[in-house]
Amino acid sequence: MELRRRDIPQTGGIIRRVSYIPLENQKCSDLVDGVIYINSNHYLNRVVFGRDEQEYAQNLEKDKTAQYKFSSLIVEQSVFRLAEEDHRNNKLIISDEAPVTNLREFVDKKTHEISPKIIKVFFT
Repeated sequence: MELRRRDIPQTGGIIRRVSYIPLENQKCSDLVDGVIYINSNHYLNRVVFGRDEQEYAQNLEKDKTAQYKFSSLIVEQSVFRLAEEDHRNNKLIISDEAPVTNLREFVDKKTHEISPKIIKVFFT
């Protein structure tokens, strides 16, 4: 696979950029104002991507594990952002009897729909 992470569409999407930086929290990644921040202080990210932006870029170019983790983080952040929007717009109904199950069903469905698109955008 050839990485094309700079080919992020500039309009019409919820993701404008991805940045590998140290965050001052325990989050693996975060989506803020169209930017996905991947936490370089997070243990699993550091193991997979490396210590800094340079190792991160190198690993994304050649390491399939890093490519998988990158894709997974992008999909995860996208799906949770969609869940938030749909819930706010009353399109995602979460019942009191099974709130986790309702959310999980949404996440699984959207992950299945979005994953091929993310792979297509970032990898050929």
